[in-house]
Amino acid sequence: MRIIVLGSGNWGTTLSIIFSQKNDVVLWTINSEEARIINEKRENIFYLPGIKLPDNMVIEEKFSSPIAEDDILILAVPSRKIESVAAELKANGFDKGIVINVSKGVKHSTLKTISEIITEAFPGVRFANLTGPTISREIAEGLPAKAILASRDLALLFHLQDVLENPLLKFEFSRDVEGVELAASLKGII
Repeated sequence: MRIIVLGSGNWGTTLSIIFSQKNDVVLWTINSEEARIINEKRENIFYLPGIKLPDNMVIEEKFSSPIAEDDILILAVPSRKIESVAAELKANGFDKGIVINVSKGVKHSTLKTISEIITEAFPGVRFANLTGPTISREIAEGLPAKAILASRDLALLFHLQDVLENPLLKFEFSRDVEGVELAASLKGII
């Protein structure tokens, strides 16, 4: 089992760093040039300058390796890109597994949440949302935080807690996926 983080922005990179403490983590970048630079410097100079990446963390262009059914896929892309990412996932043979969304937002034209978009595109996925009052740079620098894992699948929540929780990031559970997503989205407006 690997954790694949799709999106090498500051939050995706931070989650890759902390989850690599006890897991095999692959950080997927938008292109091979970005992957090359991050690998060469062992630092995401674009989004988290000054934070060194662990040696065991793999950085590669998205879809460079196949997604196995037991992998955990973390979507750390802007919410406006979720539909195009779903199309790319389908084109690359993904149709079931565990998907964790860490992006905040809704589709503006339909007001669909990310969970609705992903579960409609992939009815076989086990979906969770990770959100909370977290600041990626602070966590990357070693400050602890607490976040919310939301899923209707209680067994999935306990599995994710076991796999992901570490000294820097602890979780509370919620089964109200849409409520958690909407609260995170509305926080930005307020």
